Amino acid sequence: MDEDWLIYFDYSFRSCPDAERHLDPGYFIKDISMNIFKEADLEDDASEELLIGKAGFKVIYADQAINAGVYLSDVFDCYEYSFRHGQEIIDFSAGEIKGDIQEFFDYGVISSNICIIQEIAILPEYRGHKIAVKAVRDIIFNYSQVCNLFVIQPFPMQFEKGIAEGDEWVNRLNLDKFTSPKETAFQKLRDYYLKYMGFQQIPGYKNLLFYCSSFKNERLDGD
Repeated sequence: MDEDWLIYFDYSFRSCPDAERHLDPGYFIKDISMNIFKEADLEDDASEELLIGKAGFKVIYADQAINAGVYLSDVFDCYEYSFRHGQEIIDFSAGEIKGDIQEFFDYGVISSNICIIQEIAILPEYRGHKIAVKAVRDIIFNYSQVCNLFVIQPFPMQFEKGIAEGDEWVNRLNLDKFTSPKETAFQKLRDYYLKYMGFQQIPGYKNLLFYCSSFKNERLDGD
């Protein structure tokens, strides 16, 4: 496969300004989807974009919520996924990121806003080219001015409950081809984020990995 092909990332989310005016907690958490496209060359110097991957993540505007007088617990509770992880990351009573996380990063986490990367899926024929690494790098590039703490729970999609098996996109992922035992699959995915993206594991946080954009990351930046 030609390594010089171009990759594009298309982001989308919804935002309602009326929600801010009415102090709706949902206004302070953005559920963002990313479509990953590859430019394919056609005849006569034409080209088209092929959808080769998808990602999903949430950005929680904790500082803005606090300034607006909205409880952080209500913001995170807009989604079960964000509330589950938010309880681990945020001290809701103090309205800030927990002290042991701050201490781990030498208090370089300068905002309570966080980005939780929920999933990244690449079609089988495009795996092995570090497209997921490029996607995460782009997310951090675009959102590190909003928040500088990025969190991920490495979770192989083949073990997720409630995946719509009849969904065309899910079928194209060929998740049934992953045959590694569950424990091995989890460790492989965790090692991938640690080795190629520079995420770090903080003692006491078994299921989560962290990335603080306040510091230069040779693994992610050098790819």
